[in-house]
Amino acid sequence: MRVDPALEQAWRIGGCTFEVFCRATRPGTPLDVDLDVAAGGVAMTDEPGVRAVLSMQVAMRPGLWDTLAPLGTRLVPVLRTRAGHSRWDTRFGVFEVEEQSLTYDGSGVLSVTAPDLWVRVRNRRLDRSVVANGNAVDIAVAYAREALGPDVPVTKIERSTVTVRGLVFEDDREELIDELLTLAGRVAYIDRDGGLVVERPRTLTGGGSAAWPVDPFHDGVLAVGTRSRSSAPVRNRIIVRSASGRYPQQTVQDANPSSPTRVSGPMGPRPLIVTTSRAQTATQANLVGRDVLRWSTATGAETTASTVPHYGLDPTDPVAVTFPAQGGDGWASERHLLASVDHPFPQRGQPATQSLTMRSTRPDGGEDIDEDTP
Repeated sequence: MRVDPALEQAWRIGGCTFEVFCRATRPGTPLDVDLDVAAGGVAMTDEPGVRAVLSMQVAMRPGLWDTLAPLGTRLVPVLRTRAGHSRWDTRFGVFEVEEQSLTYDGSGVLSVTAPDLWVRVRNRRLDRSVVANGNAVDIAVAYAREALGPDVPVTKIERSTVTVRGLVFEDDREELIDELLTLAGRVAYIDRDGGLVVERPRTLTGGGSAAWPVDPFHDGVLAVGTRSRSSAPVRNRIIVRSASGRYPQQTVQDANPSSPTRVSGPMGPRPLIVTTSRAQTATQANLVGRDVLRWSTATGAETTASTVPHYGLDPTDPVAVTFPAQGGDGWASERHLLASVDHPFPQRGQPATQSLTMRSTRPDGGEDIDEDTP
C-alpha cells in the first residue's frame, strides 16, 4: 500500500506511539462495535487464495462471545501512529471471523482467527457443474464476485484476450477461478480495503524504488538476516503437453543470453514436463509454460530478515536488502519480492520485530525472460 514518506520515516527512526483498534460489524445486523485489542497481528503471504489472516486477542466483556461469533462477523483492525503533532491510520485489511476460542484462565481474553474476505470464495463451493466458455478473466471475475457478494467492491481488473471453450469444473469454485486466471496470466486477491484485485503477477522488471530499504546502517531497520541460494529447484525448459492431444507439445525456455540459468549456459537444460487438460490451444499452453518458467528459473534465492516494522508492506512489494559484500569489504544490495510478512501489533505502545521472507523471481544478476503475452 502507498504510505506517506513522513510516516515511513517515523517508523524507521522510532519515537512514535501506537494504538491498535478494531471495528466489528455483521452485514444485515445492527452490530457495530469497537474492540479493545490486547494482542495479535496479521500474517500475509503471496500464495493464491486467502492472502492475509488476522489473529487477535481482545479483552473479554459481557456479550462479546456472541458478538464475535463466526457467523459473518467482519473485523477491520487499524494501527494509529502518532509522531509529534502528526497522526496516521493504517488499515491492515478486512477480515471475516472463522474461529473463536475462550480460555478460562483468569485472563479474560478471547481469541479470534479471521481470514480476509477471499474466505467466502473458498467456502462457497459450486452447487452444479460449470462449463466455461468465453473470456477467461471475465468468467473468473463473475464467479469470484458471486461468492464475495455485492458488499465487496472491485478495486482493479486487468483484462485479457485469452478465451476458453468447454472447460468443465465440478465442485471447487476456487479451482475454477485459479485455473482460468492462470491461463490468462493473472492473479486475484483481496486488498486492504476489502476490494477484489485481478492483475498480472508482479516481477522485478520495470525499475522503480523499493517499497522498503532493509539495511544494517546506523539508521537502518535490519536486526537479523539470512541469505540462501539453491540450484535444486531450477527448471529452465518447460514442456507443456495436452492431456487430450489437442495441440503439439509446446516448449518455453530460458534463452536469455545474459541469464545464468539459460539452457545454453553452464547449468545446461533442465526440463520440466507439464501435462494439462485446461490449456486448449497452443497459445494457452505457452502461457502456462511461461507462468511456470517465471517461478522456476530463479536459483532458489531467498532472504529472511527480522526488521523494524513497516506496517504498510504487502506481499509482492519490492524490497531492497543490503548485506556485507563477500569478504566483508563494502556492501551488496539485492532486490527481492516480498513473499510473506508478519505484522505484529505493538504491545504497550512499542513495536515488535517484524519477520520478512523475500525471494527473487529472476536469476541473480540477470533479466526476466522476455514474455510478450499473445
